[in-house]
Amino acid sequence: MTRKLAETVGILVLVAAGGVCGSAQTVETEISSSTLEARAALESVLPDAPSAVAVTASAFSTSGDHDDAANRISLAWRNSTHHPAHPTPSQRWHSFVDHTFSPSALRGDLLDAAQAQFHHAWPEYGKGFPGFEKRYGAILAGHAAGNFFGTYLFPTLLHQSPRSPRLGPGHSVWRRFGYAVSRVAVTRDDYGNETLNSSLLLTTAGTSSVANLYYPRDQRGWSPTASRFEGSLMGNLQGNLSREFLPDIQQFLWKHAPARLQRLAPRLPCAN
Repeated sequence: MTRKLAETVGILVLVAAGGVCGSAQTVETEISSSTLEARAALESVLPDAPSAVAVTASAFSTSGDHDDAANRISLAWRNSTHHPAHPTPSQRWHSFVDHTFSPSALRGDLLDAAQAQFHHAWPEYGKGFPGFEKRYGAILAGHAAGNFFGTYLFPTLLHQSPRSPRLGPGHSVWRRFGYAVSRVAVTRDDYGNETLNSSLLLTTAGTSSVANLYYPRDQRGWSPTASRFEGSLMGNLQGNLSREFLPDIQQFLWKHAPARLQRLAPRLPCAN
């Protein structure tokens, strides 16, 4: 009992060492200017990171600048022959590196590994710190493979934007729902034409297959790979629905939040 408690405390300390909200500004200063430019060019077309989303006070902003910009790009694609410049291979590569190896990404992997350790996922990895190391390595490898395939390789080769902009509140709920669901199979290429979302499908297949190289033996083979493929597609579907409707829900909740909380939010460390 004492040993198990010590192992748990050690893992929690390791996770805490990754930093908290207040270190976010330091992280931003460590990112090179070229990476920032790549992130700005790709922010509206990149897939979401696989780790859980942390909602901060700034997430409740009602400005909608990002969504408006994404919708303007979408309208420009549809209504004009002069399409906006698509990301270059170099920009896609910088974005892959940033999404995989930035301090915030590594901390997210660390938290996912701690959660997997707590729930004793992949029992074959064992317990204690050796088991935690294996879980962290597996999660890091999975995220790196997904980001490489989905952010750089297939979008570059196929000239596609893996993620389409949300429609936004200017459309009916059912139209927005159908649109979000369809984005798993349909996307736009670099020139604004709708096409099969082959980059997402190939990324999902590639990531699910590569996991056979480092997952425990009982998680290898056809059946586990097919299960991972299906689960990943469902995760993308849920991500599309969240991206389409979550800003509206956040705005509604923030609008009805107590006035005292609204006044306090801008003073929080993560508000900016």
